[in-house]
Amino acid sequence: MAWAWTALVAALLPIAVATVRALGRGWLPIGDNAIFAIRARDVLSFDPPLLGTWTSASLSTGGALNNPGPLLFDLLAVPTATADGGIAVGVALLNGLAVIGIVLFAARRGGVLAAAGAAATAAALCWAMGSELLFDPWQPHSLLLPFLLLLVLVWSTTCGDLVALPLALAVASFVLQTHLTYAVLMPVLVTWAAVGLVLELRRRRRRHPDSWPALRRRVLRSVAVTAVVLVACWAQPVFEQVTSDGDGNLTRLARSLSDPPEQVIGAGLGVRLLTSVTTFPPWWFRSSFGNAFLPPGSARSAG
Repeated sequence: MAWAWTALVAALLPIAVATVRALGRGWLPIGDNAIFAIRARDVLSFDPPLLGTWTSASLSTGGALNNPGPLLFDLLAVPTATADGGIAVGVALLNGLAVIGIVLFAARRGGVLAAAGAAATAAALCWAMGSELLFDPWQPHSLLLPFLLLLVLVWSTTCGDLVALPLALAVASFVLQTHLTYAVLMPVLVTWAAVGLVLELRRRRRRHPDSWPALRRRVLRSVAVTAVVLVACWAQPVFEQVTSDGDGNLTRLARSLSDPPEQVIGAGLGVRLLTSVTTFPPWWFRSSFGNAFLPPGSARSAG
């Protein structure tokens, strides 16, 4: 048990230290992060955001597209309103909750050993990200730990954990709404979770038919809670869709996927790009992650 707690603290401590240090230095959101802070403050106004930020996918589609939803703004609204650097505190809290969720649901699946392994994995990811990214609101950074939580929740759901089901759909909605690139992965993960859960429930019904009525009631309650969660998560994007003048954002997103105005990159280039990101050291690990943001020609000298 001590190993699990040690690994959990090792994952949470860098998030807290990095955030406190940044605020002590007078960190303020600039660039895209400033836009996130403005939109998060708008959540508490009379004109709250119904969509996510504008997405650069608009450049290749020829029309204005937004990320699907504003859940990131909703979750960051209160801490952002408390102080100029409050958005960093909000992101740090989200990352901390993601780490705790990773450890708790790993413990539900494999006990102390799995919890320690999950905490160590989260700690390694925090180390790889670097201190500045642990409170950074930019979507490619702020979604890394929540996405790892989603993977753990999907795993737990496929094992028949009915508590994980609504949480998995909530986190999946949050990740998908915040950054459109996850639209490629979400159908696969959600389908995997649903099929795995159904197969596990069928197995339990065959092995323990006497306990099926009680389990069935738990399943129905979990499905009902999941439905409420989905309605709450997607109410704003759907409201924008049905009240928009002309095509709503969801319609424009669907059109861009079904009928892209530009030629797709193809499987060959897609594999090469994936390989360039995942080959050792992978892009999200030091030092390749940091080198990606250096000026041209600097990465070689830095190595």
